[in-house]
Amino acid sequence: MKNSSFVSATALAMLASLTAVPLQAQTCAAPQAWQPGTDGLPLFAGSTCSGENNNGGGFCAGSFPAPGAAFILQLHLGPNRTFSQMSVQSGGAGASQTIYVSSVSAGCGTDAACVASGPAIRSQDVPDGDWYFIITADATSPNGACGAFTLVSDGSLPVALQAFSID
Repeated sequence: MKNSSFVSATALAMLASLTAVPLQAQTCAAPQAWQPGTDGLPLFAGSTCSGENNNGGGFCAGSFPAPGAAFILQLHLGPNRTFSQMSVQSGGAGASQTIYVSSVSAGCGTDAACVASGPAIRSQDVPDGDWYFIITADATSPNGACGAFTLVSDGSLPVALQAFSID
C-alpha cells in the first residue's frame, strides 16, 4: 500500500514537472518568468483571458491590434541560450495566439516597439537583453478573443547571476 502511494506521488510530481501552469495570467506590472532547460522543458501553459488589457490599443507601437487580453512574460536572453525557436500553441476556441516581443527598457504595452512577432519567435531575431514576451490573440481573432496557450521552446534561456554574497 505504501509503495503504490509513493509511486503515484512520484508519477504526479514527474507529470507536473513537464508542464508548469501559472495560477493566474500575468500583466505588465507583474510579469511571469520562465526558465526552460536545455531540452525546452518544462513547457509553459497559461491563459490570456484575465491578463493585461490595454483597452483596445495595439502592441508593437500600435502596429498590431490586440483584440483580447494578453499574458506577459519577462525573459532574460543571454549569449548562452540554446533555443533556436519558441512557439505558442493555442488551446482556446476562436483565438489564434501570437507572441509580440518588446524590450523591457522600452516598456510594455501600446507604445513599445517590437523586435519580433508571430506564432513563433526565432532566437536570432531577438538580441541579448531583457524582453517582454506578450502572448495575446492575433490581429485576425475576433474582438475579446482569449484562451489557453502553451509556450514551447526547443532549448534553454540560461540564468545570469545577478548578485552574490556570503554572510
